[in-house]
Amino acid sequence: MSSRLVCVGVAALSLSLGFTAHGQAVDSVTLNLGSAGQNSDNRVQLTFRGKIYKADSRKSFEELTKSGATLLPEEKFVIGYVATNQTGDAGKIGALWNPSERQSIRKMMENKEAMERNTALFRNILESRLVGVMRYGQFSLVFVDHKLQGAGPYLKTYPVLVSGNTVYMTNQLSGDFFYEKLSSALAEFIESKIK
Repeated sequence: MSSRLVCVGVAALSLSLGFTAHGQAVDSVTLNLGSAGQNSDNRVQLTFRGKIYKADSRKSFEELTKSGATLLPEEKFVIGYVATNQTGDAGKIGALWNPSERQSIRKMMENKEAMERNTALFRNILESRLVGVMRYGQFSLVFVDHKLQGAGPYLKTYPVLVSGNTVYMTNQLSGDFFYEKLSSALAEFIESKIK
């Protein structure tokens, strides 16, 4: 059964949602999943709490920071996470991770070549814009559209652990079916529908 769900192409999804502006409350977002031309009785609806920004209302991280826009804690966190990764400071980057994962993250950051590649990737970002946030239990998936030097746009999903106003980067969703399969398809689909 799961292979059927995985095979559903992004083009086969239809989206029903209300767009939001920065600072507005989290909305209920509904996605209708099914093959093109399939009647509504054979479709699956996925509803989640989140925010999706219409392309023409998305502001860059720089614009959001300068304007003092009201953002969700996870949105603020991801803006800071990108900026911190651009510094290449392993200590500061490691501190942004879930405390239970920090030891393994710090071990990975001991690899000098890997850290250099990570820093170069983040420094290659010319501009970033929030696309949306999907709440998933104690986690949020923050969708960001990065404009990369020499490579064009790149939609990245940042999985974060949220506890009140405290937010950490996490790898706890690795291996989770929804995160691994469906969130990447949803990210591509959401991006394609709101350009």
